[in-house]
Amino acid sequence: MENIDNICYASRNSWVAKVQAMASDSIHVKVKGPLQDHLQQQIGEDGLYENASEYIRALIRRDLQTRDEAWEALC
Repeated sequence: MENIDNICYASRNSWVAKVQAMASDSIHVKVKGPLQDHLQQQIGEDGLYENASEYIRALIRRDLQTRDEAWEALC
């Protein structure tokens, strides 16, 4: 069991370091069709988010939280 704990700890820390390194990078994404329609519904006066960047950041944070919870469940 100790070996599994060490593997989980090392793997998760490596993954977190990669995510933190990418945090300062800027990306541009093209979204069309139904994805663009959904995005537009989430932002602006009628949406929960002020702009697309805010919405995407929230999605990424939720994904990171889900992955953290999955790691905790495994380890």
